[in-house]
Amino acid sequence: MTLTFITGSASRDHQGAMLTKVNEQATTTPNEQLFYLVPNHIKFESEVEILTRYGTLRHPNTELLAESQLQVFSLTRLAWYFMANTPAYRTKRLSSAGLFMLVKRVLVEKVDTLTIFQQLARKPGFIDQLAQQISELRMSQITGTELLQIASIEASDYELSAKLHDLAIIADALQGALGDVLLTSADMMNIFSQWLQQADLSTAHFYFEGFSAFTIQEREIVEVLIKKADVTIAMIADDQPLQGALFNRPKKIMAELTDWAKMHAISVRTEVVNTPRLGMQPGLLALEKFWLELQQTGRVTKQPELAATDNLKPIQIYRADSRQTELEQVARMIRQWVAVRPDFRYRDVLVIARDLTQYATMIAPTFNRYQIPIFTDLDYAMKSHPLVEFIGALFTLQDSYAYQPLMRLLKTELLVPTDMTAPEFRDALDVTENYILANNPRRDDWESTKAWVAHGSFGSEDDWEPTPTEAKRNTQINQIRHLTVTALTKFRDVMQAVKNGREAASALYHWLDDFGVIVTLQKWRNQKLEQGEITAAGQPEEVWQMLTSTLDEYVNLWGDQPFSSDDFLEILLAGFSGAKFSGIPSTIDKVQISEAGIVQMNHYKAVIMIGGTRQNLPAQIQTHALLSDADREKLTPMLADFEVPRYLRDTSREQMAAEPLLAYLSWLHASQAVVLTFPSKDTSDKPQLMSPYYAQIQQAFNLPIGQWTASPLKPTTDEQLWQYIGTPRSAVSYVAELARELTTQQQPFAPGWNALYRYLLEKEPIMQSVMTALNYHNQAVQLRPEFVNALFGQELHTSISQLEAYNNNPYEYFLRYGLRLQERQVFELSPADTGQFFHSVLDLIMKRLIAEDQTPGQLSKQAATALVNELSGLVLMDPTFKILQSSPRLQYIQRQLVNTLQTTFSGIVSASRANNSVPFATEVQFGRINSTKGWQPLVYDLGQGRKLDIRGKIDRVDVDQVGEKLFVSVVDYKSGDKKFDYRDAYHGMALQLLTYLQALQLNAHQFAKPIEIGGAVFAHIYNPKTKLKDLSSKQWLPDVLDAAGLEVATKAQQEAFQYHGLLVENPDFLSSLDDGLEENGAAKHFGFKIKANGDFSKTGDLIAESDLELLLEHNQAILIATGANILAGEFPIFPAKWSDQKTALQYSPFKPVMSFDALIDNKYHLIESLSSKEILALLQAEKEGNNA
Repeated sequence: MTLTFITGSASRDHQGAMLTKVNEQATTTPNEQLFYLVPNHIKFESEVEILTRYGTLRHPNTELLAESQLQVFSLTRLAWYFMANTPAYRTKRLSSAGLFMLVKRVLVEKVDTLTIFQQLARKPGFIDQLAQQISELRMSQITGTELLQIASIEASDYELSAKLHDLAIIADALQGALGDVLLTSADMMNIFSQWLQQADLSTAHFYFEGFSAFTIQEREIVEVLIKKADVTIAMIADDQPLQGALFNRPKKIMAELTDWAKMHAISVRTEVVNTPRLGMQPGLLALEKFWLELQQTGRVTKQPELAATDNLKPIQIYRADSRQTELEQVARMIRQWVAVRPDFRYRDVLVIARDLTQYATMIAPTFNRYQIPIFTDLDYAMKSHPLVEFIGALFTLQDSYAYQPLMRLLKTELLVPTDMTAPEFRDALDVTENYILANNPRRDDWESTKAWVAHGSFGSEDDWEPTPTEAKRNTQINQIRHLTVTALTKFRDVMQAVKNGREAASALYHWLDDFGVIVTLQKWRNQKLEQGEITAAGQPEEVWQMLTSTLDEYVNLWGDQPFSSDDFLEILLAGFSGAKFSGIPSTIDKVQISEAGIVQMNHYKAVIMIGGTRQNLPAQIQTHALLSDADREKLTPMLADFEVPRYLRDTSREQMAAEPLLAYLSWLHASQAVVLTFPSKDTSDKPQLMSPYYAQIQQAFNLPIGQWTASPLKPTTDEQLWQYIGTPRSAVSYVAELARELTTQQQPFAPGWNALYRYLLEKEPIMQSVMTALNYHNQAVQLRPEFVNALFGQELHTSISQLEAYNNNPYEYFLRYGLRLQERQVFELSPADTGQFFHSVLDLIMKRLIAEDQTPGQLSKQAATALVNELSGLVLMDPTFKILQSSPRLQYIQRQLVNTLQTTFSGIVSASRANNSVPFATEVQFGRINSTKGWQPLVYDLGQGRKLDIRGKIDRVDVDQVGEKLFVSVVDYKSGDKKFDYRDAYHGMALQLLTYLQALQLNAHQFAKPIEIGGAVFAHIYNPKTKLKDLSSKQWLPDVLDAAGLEVATKAQQEAFQYHGLLVENPDFLSSLDDGLEENGAAKHFGFKIKANGDFSKTGDLIAESDLELLLEHNQAILIATGANILAGEFPIFPAKWSDQKTALQYSPFKPVMSFDALIDNKYHLIESLSSKEILALLQAEKEGNNA
């Protein structure tokens, strides 16, 4: 037996040297077995390449080769080759999920005997961490007895000793549970090692290539093979001293294996390979030479200038402004290489990163955009598959229909009605989700036999109306609801009936089968196969196999245990937590994308290393195992002193020491070019510095650092052009962006860019559409008459609030009332619903008082309180307000709403006692609302057969008989503190009070005698805060909560109630309106004041009759003009902006739709700040101008 090392740097042809030795051995001993062993990760590619080269070497003139003497294997495949028919190999093996289950069971059984792990047992993720640590110990064949032996030695280190004590208990109990009938995945290679010790390998020769390090188990197998057969190992290493060198790790392995061989009297020899790999360019040899010198001396020395080969620079460095830009430019570069270089294929390129997860979500879409086939070494976790989400949500819904888990379950599309297609189901689920958000149905609602009917509301507080139901929408909602209730009820029933783990696994499987989950997974697989997506097609089958194998293991390990739903779900999800989908290359010619540290072939012409920042390269490694780095440093020498040495995985320090080697090996996978790239910012825009490895190379070779930007730099030149040409589709965005800027600057394209622009216009269909954006202006055009007619008809039936909305922002009116766009309804109490509640209760109160010929002022305090409570309860029974019973918080809000009404109505009562007016009618409707008609609407002829029909509802109409005159006033309830604004009324944004007065004038015949306008006022519905400093009486301050104190506070709240708006300046009417003036002449509940000389104060809510007439005439003109604009299709984006900087967009939900930008081409409707006196003067001037 002989151990031979084939050494040489990474640029050398180790494989060629190895195959030469294989050929010599095959020629010398044609009947002996030759085994060529490579890492499992590159087994397939290595087999193809090795057999191809070997065939050329052995039979240079033969095109087809059949080879039986040489076998190319990985070590796991070698174990299968030798042991496939042995009982040990056929022993049932536990998956990672099975090991998790067994560790969990052992932990539960032994928890009382544990020390440090006893407190950690319930910590999330601990069992998985413990299972991984146990697996490492089993790989190293470290027994519980050995752990206890070390623990006794390390008794002074309590934490380490406690860990070892607990690990020993778990390890021994686990082995007892496994017995001779089960193996963990870590055990098979140990068994193979033991089997090899008894095997006859005298006629076998083993050749190892591609290993820069060995795992614990691989190391043991190699040692056994060295004792039993000739072994040749190719190692990337040089002949420099061991300590401090780049090749520390491989040379340490060589030294240890050499010692092992000599200890067993086996000869060792080393052969150095000096022949470079085929196609190795001088530039990369220079890079290798520099890196080896740097690691040996620690000094950066200037290197000769590198010459390009076939216009391809051997080393390039680029800085990108983001990771996305970096990946875009890498894809563009690869596509250009393949397009312009006849000798380049996609398979000749390796894209590598130290941390590929940072690019995980960008890789596929970016390379797809450039039409580049790829294969990545990214692990795609099964835990994100819809089936896993489905099962997790299913168990969460065992006693409820909670919104979040229910949507997780349904949106997997694994539970679908059999008579629905996928698009139909998605549409129905969207409608159902809207219903759930708006109504928050409880479990009783879900399981009720009563069909769900979607109710909604539309409009503002003054324009509130329920939305009509739609039969189709209700059918969709109830279909989804019925399926959900049926499925979940069946699931709950079967899971409640199970007694042990075996029954639970069976129940889950049959439930999934009964409700079509298995069939749906099969459909998904078939659809992906039809689309040619082989990798995606395998995922449904893989995830189902993982589920069934996990259930099988659960039954084997927990089948007779009492069933626990929480444990069952935890175990199922654990089965998926570490599971990965297998990757299947979609094509042979593909770009390989991988991570540094993962073994790769050496046949690439170019390597592109991405993400080379100071944070990533070298990597900052941390150990997260139960045995920390400090623990491992203490254990390593003790384990090495065992009769049969034991090993643990490297510490993070040892792993980080190998970072220069990993970088070196990554670069030297290439033979022609290495491109080093890095982003200058991360995804959070935090600046990133270039890797020190890049900086050393850049300094040594005096390399320029290219700049990659997301858009062309200015001024643009043809030299930049190549940086933005990939595919026609990918170039469109760059050309369009550049064209926009050049158009703005009135500059022409550079000639090369102009040629590209013309080419894209001709060849890329989307280019023409994209270029139209250059002339786009965010302005709404006039709506065509047929569309206006379809949306509004020839007669515009509208409300006052809608007309105000038009004058606030015409385009928002179009969106809200033309297209009837709404925000998604959610289960919450909106301001409009709150206002509707207040209006409804006050309406019922006033109706009862009118029916009983009473005024509010005639009610006692107790009677007023009882009346509010009674009628509030009646209104709250309406389905619209059931939300107020849905949670303790909303029940509290309900009480506050009722308290607010109590306070407001007590103010109305107080005002009524000083007021001779009496309620005449409440909720007075004019025009048609829904299907009901009221008083006559305001109808205006707009010409050309068009009409404006204005409807409305006046909250309260009061009458006051003053002498021979009957004064009529309007009261409008408001949740906010609102006063009449002359400026907004002038611009058509405060139409309500004046339009109500016009409706009164039109419907004067509803009264018994001719009427006079008394005024129109707002009544603020609120619960005012009472401040002690504002109270006139202080004698009760020692106890503010006694009866007397509360009475004073209540009286203060009543007196705070005010009506504000417009009051006609008529002494008799005003005296009747408030006959309890304050000492200073101010009315208690109205906005006017009488001076000492009997004149009215100029401030307040008073208006002369002539001025009111001016306002009413202008209001009518505004109504007509607004209606005419709407029916003319005029909906400009023209939001109002007031002098206090408040705008109509401030609370608009339509801002994303409008894309308003005042800095580009949108403008505000500026509302000038004018006083009431100035407004009236304007109106008078306009009237005189019209009459002139």
